[in-house]
Formats: sequence, structure tokens, C-alpha cells
Amino acid sequence: MSFQEYFVKNRCEPVVKSLEFGGGGVNFPSNEVSSALKESTALILSPSNPYLSINPILALAGFREDINNFKGMKIAVSPIVGGKALKGPADKLLRELGSDVSALGVAQQYTGICDVFVIDKQDTELIGDIEDLGMNVVVTDTVMKSKRDKVTLAKVILDLCE
Repeated sequence: MSFQEYFVKNRCEPVVKSLEFGGGGVNFPSNEVSSALKESTALILSPSNPYLSINPILALAGFREDINNFKGMKIAVSPIVGGKALKGPADKLLRELGSDVSALGVAQQYTGICDVFVIDKQDTELIGDIEDLGMNVVVTDTVMKSKRDKVTLAKVILDLCE
């Protein structure tokens, strides 16, 4: 089933047993992306669904290698807070694909990719397990209900980049 069918037509209701990413001859990374990675001091993975947003990008030919060679800080923000996705089917997919439905389950997706993993204050019991994956953990409010919340989280992340 295509992503469009799953996400739009079937509203994420079918049980997912596996995912397959087809790059279809995409030439990646582009010169612009390669240049940006060479010039950047930090790479931030937003609090997006690891299966539907982040992993498809990481699966593109050459990109994971570019990430592994990236010299700057690599930071990810968990999209799961208190065992639930704040938006979309991330929690459903984690469960169906056999991962822990938690910030830890997301961190496991990024093992070897990220230096720092940002989690919400609701998930402090996971700090040790995430650190065992080789990532430093930063705890802050990650739920963004207002513009102020968004700015505060952005400042925390930018401070990590210095």
C-alpha cells in the first residue's frame, strides 16, 4: 500500500507490519544539502514521526553516510511524550513495528546518529536507558502549545549548539 493510500485514504487505520522506502532514482544528497552539511555546526532532527518523516530521509542513498561524517552537533527531539504521540500516528507505528512506545523507542531509531536526545520532563525515567544508547539527554518542556513554548524549546536547542 502506498503512503498516500495509508495516510489519506485509510487514515492510518491499517496495521503496519513493515515499511519500505523506494528512492526511485533520487539523486541524493543534492549539492545544496551536501554544502549545507559541510557549512553547518549543528543538525537538528525535529520532533517528527521517525518512521514517516525522518527514516525515509535517512534511507536515501548517501545521506546516512553524510550524517555519520558530519562534524557538528547532532540533536534529535522526541515526538513522543508520556508514551503518546503529540500528533499523528507515531505511537501507533512504534507499537505495530515492535518498538517501545516512548521517547526511548524513538531514541533507539537514532542510535549512532545523534549526540543529544531531547526529551520532555514527563519522560525523565528514561534518561538512563537513552544514555545507554550513547546519547546525552536533555530534559525540557517539549510540548509546544503556544508561540512562547516554541521559542523556549528553540532556545534550549540553540544553546546546545554553542
